[in-house]
Parts: sequence; C-alpha cells; structure tokens
Amino acid sequence: MNNITIATHNGIFHADDVFSIATLKKIFTSVNLVRTRDSEIIAEADIVVDVGGQYDADTNRFDHHQRDGAGERKNGIPYSSFGLIWKKFGLQICAGEQAVADAIDAGLVSTIDAIDCGHVEGVAEGISLSQTISMFNPSWEEGDDIDRCFDEAVVFASRILERFMASAKGSVKAKEIVAKAIETAEDPRVIVLEKFTPWKRTVHALSVDAL
Repeated sequence: MNNITIATHNGIFHADDVFSIATLKKIFTSVNLVRTRDSEIIAEADIVVDVGGQYDADTNRFDHHQRDGAGERKNGIPYSSFGLIWKKFGLQICAGEQAVADAIDAGLVSTIDAIDCGHVEGVAEGISLSQTISMFNPSWEEGDDIDRCFDEAVVFASRILERFMASAKGSVKAKEIVAKAIETAEDPRVIVLEKFTPWKRTVHALSVDAL
C-alpha cells in the first residue's frame, strides 16, 4: 500500500504518536501525514493513530483512549498507539524475526506505552525517551510551527528505532552463536567462539559449568 494517508492528532505530541509515525514510515514509502482532530478527515484516512476513539487493527485504527483502553500485555503494561502499531507491524519491520520484534517491544515500545498510559511502575528514573520527545514541542515563548517540530521529532525517533532494531538483532544473533558453542563444546568449562561475540548473558543463563 503506497500513497497512503495517515491521520494523527494535532497540537502537542508525545512519544507514542511520534514513534508510531516513525514506524509506519519504515513500511510505507509514500505517506501523506495529516495532523487533525476533524472526524470527517480522520474517517477518510487509511491509517489512524492516537486519535478517533477506536482500536481495530484490521481497519488500521490505532487509538487507545477508549474508556477501557485497548488491552494490555501479559505483564500488565497497557498498549498505547505505538504498542498497537508494533503489535501489528513489528514482525514485518523486523523481517519476520520474532525474537528481535519481542526484544524491541520489551526494551523500547513497552516503556513508551507504560509512560503514556501512566503505568510507571518499574520505569527507570531520570530523563526518559518520552520526555526527550516531548521537548521537541515548542515552548510557550517560541511560537514555532508545531507540525515542523513534529516532523523533526519523527526523524529523531526513526533513528532511535533503527538503532534499537540493530541492537536487538545483534543480541539475538549473539545468543544463537553462543548457545551453539555451548552445545558443541567438548568440555563444558571451555567455550570456543570463532570471533568476538557478546557472551556473558548467554553463558550465565545456559552454562553453569563454564563459570
């Protein structure tokens, strides 16, 4: 699907809608982004993000502001729009690698969802990525074009997402290599790797004898 129209809300933006758009732009090559709360325009859009009061993955409606929300993970973290979009498109973005998609959900998506939904238990202290995205909004003194600021935030979020994907893919591959080395080791106390590969986490998890 190309030349699609994506609608999200106008005004102040947050990490969930910014990362949602960054994610969708990695799938669809030609996007007409409309930031609005006009219900007629929203109804005509191909994909609707964080606005519209409806969650229906089949029709590409990804809002989570309904009274009962839009579901939650097994660990209790609710889905924001970013999580709903990752739930549908994450595996596709990660070229079918479920472990990579799951790692990105655990390390990036679910944290943004938790903060957006007010489910902050267990979220690390200090400035968060969600706060960083919020700082792209113009201050009350600046009067900048908020849509331009949104576009800048999407570019930033896109780069962050790319690095999370690369890191997650590398971690999954390293685990596979080390696990195979453990399995084929002649002596469980000696694990031989052909080249440097991050090994500590996998060895701690799988090979007590090697410690």
